Amino acid sequence: MATLTGNSIASTYLKLLRITNDTMGADETAYYIQDSADTASALSISTTRVGIGTDDPSYELDVVSSGQSDIRASGGTQARLILSDTGGTSGARNWDIKVSDDVFQIRNLNDALGSVENTPFTADTSGNVGIGVSDPDESLEISGSLKFGTDDTYIYNSSGHKLMRIRAGGIVINEDGTTTCDFRVESDTSTAAFLVDASEDIVSMEGVKVGIGTASPDGAGLHIHSATAGSVTAHANADELVIEGSGATGISILTEANQTGAIMFGVEEDTQAARITNVQSTGIFTVGACQSSGQVVFESGTGTEAMRIDASQNVGIAMTPSGSHKLDVTGSAGLSTGTAWTNTSDERIKTNVETIEGGLDKINQLRPVSFNYSEDYLEQHSELSSDKTYNSFIAQEYAEVFPNAVSICSNLEKVIVEAVVGVEAVEAVEAQDAVYETVVTTEAQEEMAWDVELPTVDNTKDEIKSFMDEYSLEYNSGDTKQDLLDKIPSVKQEAIEEVTEEQLVSEAIEAVEAIEAVEAVAEEKEVLVEDMLQFTPHDLNMYLVKAVQELSAKVEALESK
Repeated sequence: MATLTGNSIASTYLKLLRITNDTMGADETAYYIQDSADTASALSISTTRVGIGTDDPSYELDVVSSGQSDIRASGGTQARLILSDTGGTSGARNWDIKVSDDVFQIRNLNDALGSVENTPFTADTSGNVGIGVSDPDESLEISGSLKFGTDDTYIYNSSGHKLMRIRAGGIVINEDGTTTCDFRVESDTSTAAFLVDASEDIVSMEGVKVGIGTASPDGAGLHIHSATAGSVTAHANADELVIEGSGATGISILTEANQTGAIMFGVEEDTQAARITNVQSTGIFTVGACQSSGQVVFESGTGTEAMRIDASQNVGIAMTPSGSHKLDVTGSAGLSTGTAWTNTSDERIKTNVETIEGGLDKINQLRPVSFNYSEDYLEQHSELSSDKTYNSFIAQEYAEVFPNAVSICSNLEKVIVEAVVGVEAVEAVEAQDAVYETVVTTEAQEEMAWDVELPTVDNTKDEIKSFMDEYSLEYNSGDTKQDLLDKIPSVKQEAIEEVTEEQLVSEAIEAVEAIEAVEAVAEEKEVLVEDMLQFTPHDLNMYLVKAVQELSAKVEALESK
């Protein structure tokens, strides 16, 4: 191409650049820009279009390259491209694409192009992107609503696992089921205001723990934590819901007026096997069993049964109701000062009223006796003592005098405990406190001669048991005296070494990996005395009164002579 050297611009310009007289392309008004040597440049101009690299521009500005095509705009403070829609809505027809201060933005301008209406998109050199945010601080920062289409949207982690799937019907967390994905919500003061610990099978939710207020949920389900209660952990049989606090902690069941609050206990066959309810409209608070054979038991101490209400509404205190009384009590029952048991005895409810005769004769037919209870009876009634002499009547003899006052109460039964091993123990384990962890003790022993006098048949059972307790010898509560003596070894076993280890015992429970077979217990009852007799003293009291009256009459007759 020619140069300007030695020539003036005016004399040289037409030699360097000129528009050809040749038309080209589809637009006959278009011409190439050529130099003086008739070499066409990449620029073509028509009355309506400009083409760079093409002789047939399809747009007002059309840039074509056989390789990479670049357009560059540079500015000292900023570079931008302004786009205006002259037919658009007033106030929102102008947009620009701008680069300044290391920030790329797409902005909406007013009609005068003087002020920014909003900035829908911003990207900076740190890799942060803002949608509706002009100064993003994170990789993606959004101001306003986020709407997803009808197709599912996935969010993946660096390993390619689907952390979240957003669909029209909701959100799925950890759809792949990877065990490394937890779901956590943080608050201003807690790193785990809400946590789903996905260390187990999050697809079936088996083993998944949920924590509110804790990053380490206790138990096997939901753990609501307001403050630590110390080192205590939830019992394995009741850890699906754990409520923990350092002070007064509780659960509130709130209802509107005249509504019922309830806790229901159910199984597949019966959704209301037992319940705790409060009916606000009547003020009735109910704790009860709802099955035909249901019973209610109250415990005290270390889990000792204190009272039982059976399915026939019979009540037993410190015993199982016999069924022959509405109230059975083991031990003594007392009345406070100034009170007494009462009988309904209104004249208006009685007919055929006659005065009792022969009171003294009736009393003289009775045989008061002193006695000790049998071993079988004492074994079933720990409140009684083998050393104590008791006074009463023989029910069979009492029936000869007052036949209407004697009835059958119950059987005297002995509970036999049998071991159940392995998978067969599942139902027995679940019916009682399931054992998840135990301590196994192995003792190395050596035999030594007894240096004390051993019990004999002349000792009482309590004395034999006391000896066995002192030397850590095992026995059962139902053992007879001879059973106890047989369990005392002829030589003393001295422990010289003890090894303790912890192991899981859960072969009978499918949810826990087994190590050894589970031992559980099943109960059977042996009838020792069938149809025991009992008597009521009401007739005796009436005839005693009559006997005293008859004796008083005789004394008065003697004194009058």
